[in-house]
Amino acid sequence: MKKILSLIMAFLLSTSVCLFSSCAEKPCKHSFGEWETVKEASCIAGEKQRVCENCEFTETEEIPASDDFFAHTFDENTLCTTCAHQEFIESEEYIENITIPNFFVGPLPCIIWWNHDRTYALKISLGNPQYLFLQGYVGAPVHVRLPAYYNGAPLGNIGLYYDDEPQIFQNCTTLKSIYIPDTVTRIEKYAFDGCTALENVRFSQNLTSIEQGAFRNCTSLKTLDLKNNKAKLSFNKGSFANCLSLTEIYFPLSYDMSGSTDAFSSCTALKKIYVSAERYETYVKRFENFPNNLEIIVYE
Repeated sequence: MKKILSLIMAFLLSTSVCLFSSCAEKPCKHSFGEWETVKEASCIAGEKQRVCENCEFTETEEIPASDDFFAHTFDENTLCTTCAHQEFIESEEYIENITIPNFFVGPLPCIIWWNHDRTYALKISLGNPQYLFLQGYVGAPVHVRLPAYYNGAPLGNIGLYYDDEPQIFQNCTTLKSIYIPDTVTRIEKYAFDGCTALENVRFSQNLTSIEQGAFRNCTSLKTLDLKNNKAKLSFNKGSFANCLSLTEIYFPLSYDMSGSTDAFSSCTALKKIYVSAERYETYVKRFENFPNNLEIIVYE
């Protein structure tokens, strides 16, 4: 009898140990919270994490690097300060001098500056040692980040304001996005006229003038973000005329725009403009002739 009881007790003890052991080894049925970004993705991969609400187990995933040219942060030598990608390389190739009337400044030499993959190049006029002008392109640019400097001189103008035959990016149907550095103060006549694929523009914060027809017929452009402009920016007749997909504009917070609303003639899709509270009434009056469904929104 004692032997039987001993066997029963041994069996029960072994079963209980097994049960407790199984319980201890039973995996947690994770219940995760929201993903939190630990490191933002840019031109290199980022990282995100989420934590189990039951056991605090942390799961980590990579956020893929962006292939957008705007994700890079370039220094004045056109090297990305994050990943060391070089966007432009100086070419030894030159094109014939651009002829400017002698009574003004005389002929201006021009260099061709290729991008890293040599899929397109920029024509840059060496106006003087202190100031450069973008005059045009070679090849098929798609996503372009303009260099801010060449040999220490800033790129100041996109085009020449006294050039009777502007080239620049006019009728460039491959261009989809462009980054305009803060050294640029003027965008001259018809600079991007007819760029029908252009969707995104990062504007210089120091722009003072967007000239006649500069972005005319950019039929894929949807948003203008000018809220961070620091200079007193003026528009001119037809600056954004016939931008048929343009739906919203963020005007500068610090001042009223200068120039007529003719700058936006035939922008039939325009639905919203964003303005500062103190300038609300000014914009209401200025855009009173636009269709009644135009919404003027205050933002900070």
